[in-house]
Amino acid sequence: MKIELIISLSIIGLSTSKTSYVESNEVIGIDFGTSFVSVGIFRYGTVEIIPNEYGNRMTPTYVLFTETGDCIIGELANLKTGHNSKNKIYNIKRLLGRTWNDNFVQNLLASVPYDLVNVNNKPYVQVNLRNKTIQFSPEEISAMFLVQMKQLAEKYLHGTIKDAVITVPAYFNDQQRQAVKDASAIAELNVLRLISEPTAAAMAARIHSTEEDNVIFVLDLGGGTVDASIIQQYEGFYKAIATVGNTSLGGENFNERVYSQLVNQYIRRTGKIFPYQKADMKVRREIERAKRALSSVKETMIEINSIYPGEDFSWKLTREHFKHLCKDLFSAIMSLVNKAMIYAKTDTHDITDILLVGGSSKMGTIKDLMSKYFRKSPRSDEAVVYGAAVQAGILRRDNGTDDILLHDIYPMTLGFEAAGGKMTAIIKRNTPIPYRKSHIATTAKDNQPNVEIKVYRGENSLTKDNEFMGKFVLSEIPILPKGGPQIEVTFEIDVDAEYIRKSSQAYGYN
Repeated sequence: MKIELIISLSIIGLSTSKTSYVESNEVIGIDFGTSFVSVGIFRYGTVEIIPNEYGNRMTPTYVLFTETGDCIIGELANLKTGHNSKNKIYNIKRLLGRTWNDNFVQNLLASVPYDLVNVNNKPYVQVNLRNKTIQFSPEEISAMFLVQMKQLAEKYLHGTIKDAVITVPAYFNDQQRQAVKDASAIAELNVLRLISEPTAAAMAARIHSTEEDNVIFVLDLGGGTVDASIIQQYEGFYKAIATVGNTSLGGENFNERVYSQLVNQYIRRTGKIFPYQKADMKVRREIERAKRALSSVKETMIEINSIYPGEDFSWKLTREHFKHLCKDLFSAIMSLVNKAMIYAKTDTHDITDILLVGGSSKMGTIKDLMSKYFRKSPRSDEAVVYGAAVQAGILRRDNGTDDILLHDIYPMTLGFEAAGGKMTAIIKRNTPIPYRKSHIATTAKDNQPNVEIKVYRGENSLTKDNEFMGKFVLSEIPILPKGGPQIEVTFEIDVDAEYIRKSSQAYGYN
């Protein structure tokens, strides 16, 4: 599969080695967000965020395939207009590790202008390139952004880069984490560590704080995901206490609410069909601008020039109307905040620092809600890429990182299905990782020759209400009455918070 994906990248002329450099032993840190990607390094005792060719520290995660066969990535892809909207791809991170039948994917089909198709039960992007229909996996598109970050770092350092630390949402499951690793392999990057975004942000808080003992609440609200986490910092020790999240809720959900309302207003006011293909990107850019503007003003105009030839369209959006449109989304986010506090068994007065990370966390309403909940002001930061760079420095053993120790957690309960569809928990939520635990199970029927172990993740008592992770079959079980064989099931979580399937062992009575 890797060879096939690399070949696909070469079709569009994307190379990972256009310039010859001396090999570097630097490890880069990449914050791979839904809407933006950034890269940094830790050297000489400090973090350096590497700017892109426009001097910006964050690059939009947009890809544009032009009619002439060019592939434009990042800033220019986001700004260019006049091209087929079906060939402009964005928010691809939301598709990583998902199957075609995933409810989230099915709901997304109607809200993105580009074409998604089913390829072996995976969502692929389909574009028209040089009069040919070509399909790209989410991993391939993601690799384009990682290649761009790799090349920025290589140009900045005048050396080739092989190793990276990449951030992921705390609530990314095994399939989503593996998809990030697959994308990195396509980009010819060796992932030394996947680090959860909230933990990375908390590590970076050390850069801005003189305190040696902190309990940090991190709300990471990006374009496609949200995590609420509590991290304890003591001197150089970072211990994640609790985290909860939602990989289907982020800034794009807010944008879609405004988008739908704008379309309804246009149809009601003009009686015309809304020109989705022509106006889509213009509308999305204006909505994003308006959403940001409402953090500092009470109302703003969304203006779409030439929505039809000779016709402009404008619509006033107020802060109160925006809050009303997205009331349930704000409520869902604050519910996660409260749940994280409950899981951590802590109180608001114990929180010494509140950190808002991710572009969508800068919304004025989010700041107001967090201030009200904690009775203290939060601060915003581009801290995630800082934390990734610090972790990269730790793995590279840079001076200045010797006193830093990271202890992350697995955010959800992991277990297997027992008789009656009940969930047998093996690894409890918010367990520090890496972690390994065994459990003795048995057969449910007399003379049962094999047992199917189904693995689930979630907090519900019945497996049907939890997330199915995979299964394996243990055969050649001793022929005994039910309850006789003793089956040892071992679960292991690695430092990247990925479940490692362990072989089970079955034996009879001693």
